[in-house]
Amino acid sequence: MTSEWQVKQGNKYAKEVMQSWADAEWFTGRPKLAEKITTTVLFVKGETKTNDLSPATDAWSRSDIPLHSLAMLKMTREGIHPDKHGHVGPIMQIKELKNKGFPLAFVGDVVGSESESSYKSAAHSIVWFVGDDIPYVPNKRSGGICLGNKIETVLFNSLREEGALVIELDVTKMSTGDILDIYPYEGICNNHETGEQLCTFELKTPVIFDEVQAGGRIPLSIGRALTTRARESLGLEASTAFHLPEATSSAVRTGQKQQWNMSHNARALFLSGSASICLFLVLFVCIFQMG
Repeated sequence: MTSEWQVKQGNKYAKEVMQSWADAEWFTGRPKLAEKITTTVLFVKGETKTNDLSPATDAWSRSDIPLHSLAMLKMTREGIHPDKHGHVGPIMQIKELKNKGFPLAFVGDVVGSESESSYKSAAHSIVWFVGDDIPYVPNKRSGGICLGNKIETVLFNSLREEGALVIELDVTKMSTGDILDIYPYEGICNNHETGEQLCTFELKTPVIFDEVQAGGRIPLSIGRALTTRARESLGLEASTAFHLPEATSSAVRTGQKQQWNMSHNARALFLSGSASICLFLVLFVCIFQMG
């Protein structure tokens, strides 16, 4: 690091920069995730595929997020009213929901089921409607809220990269137009108007709090690494500004499932490889005998 060398040379300005990184001011200077979040629901019933969020037929526009997002949910379905069926999604419906005065939350039964479409573009489309503008960065947004009974893992992580608050919880008591009060640190979700507790939840990892504050998983990863390097250079102990990964029960179950899948795939690969070797040996012996 250039600043590291300059600090050793006695440059006080370089020391200030290094100390700023060591103190994680790039992170602590950003607002923390609120203890209470009030949001309006856009509910998509049933299974929402990535192709519903980022249609493959509109792949040509994916590099232009505002344009491509117009195609999200362009097909008529229960509770969703596209501006033009098959061409333009429910833009007017979304505007009406935002007119209630609260940020929008994308909510669904099953969100991001695998299809031929792009998970990253699907995340971009969701965040374009539920997220916030990024200062000095045109045509891109970050943050927002996505809730679902089940959110496909790749889309879940893609949304985390965008700085969104992504929560798997019971959505059976939610519908389009409902206003929710979400208490992310307590793991409670209430109906804003009646005060009824709709469900409780548990984040997959407390690191999500930091990801939202940092503006995404990638900025957090890079910034945290630079803070660690700066503190090591200055001879300081590890920073306490960040949450450390902790496996929740849901994350443990997901990890166990992934471990089983890896073991299963490894066994399948081994058997497949063994079969190929045996077939090769049989052919070799046959050719040798024929010769």
